[in-house]
Amino acid sequence: MIFPGDTEQPKADRDAELLWRDAARVIDRAEAVVFIGYSLPDYDSDAREFFIDAVEGKKIVTINPSASDLGKFAAIFGHGVEFRQEVFSDCPYGQSGPLI
Repeated sequence: MIFPGDTEQPKADRDAELLWRDAARVIDRAEAVVFIGYSLPDYDSDAREFFIDAVEGKKIVTINPSASDLGKFAAIFGHGVEFRQEVFSDCPYGQSGPLI
């Protein structure tokens, strides 16, 4: 994880660059992208722009107990998103065994 305000800025910049590059590669190969508990915070515009570009044409699933967070996904990604208003432990990805 990379945190805003990291005191080792040059290392943090390199780490962030590697992290985002690898994330782009994984998302590019994926058919679907699942966001679990992510709120699309207003302060994280870089991540938001990255995801807008990276998930284009992908199936998007967002799992979050917050209706307002799900609303942000609807506003940003449109109507092609599968919304699951539930906590992680109650969703299929939080269960042991094969995914649904």
